[in-house]
Amino acid sequence: MARFWARFLKDKLSPPIWKWFTAQGQEQEDAHQAAVEQLLVLEKELDGKRFFAGEKIGFVDLSFGPLSYVIPMYQEIIGVKMITEDKFPSLSAWMANFLSSPVVKDHLPPLDKLRLRLQAIREAFLNDRVKRAKGRCTECQTQGALQASIHDN
Repeated sequence: MARFWARFLKDKLSPPIWKWFTAQGQEQEDAHQAAVEQLLVLEKELDGKRFFAGEKIGFVDLSFGPLSYVIPMYQEIIGVKMITEDKFPSLSAWMANFLSSPVVKDHLPPLDKLRLRLQAIREAFLNDRVKRAKGRCTECQTQGALQASIHDN
């Protein structure tokens, strides 16, 4: 079962969350909706449990754990909430439980440094999209559909 959740994270949940963080406009809204749909699957799976396997942190918690740290930063940087206690009570509680666990909280990277790095990453993605929209990618000197196919795959 743990492999299923690891694959779910990689294939179903991470892509729309990343797209939501690195896009804007309609593309960001669509990614937000896709991510919320997948987060609802997690909400249902947790259904009031402290951790995915019950009372102790397990492999699935460790797999999803980084999201509990970066999603609040994504929300702050973007200014759009994805996970709220009203919409995701079990997931919100899980995030708090995971981050406050001694095995986790003593090993988290510094928030300020990570926030700066994530802001720089978002800006780079948005700037790249602006360059592509103008028709010429300064990175590879390609234009139009060819350039878009190179970078989007």
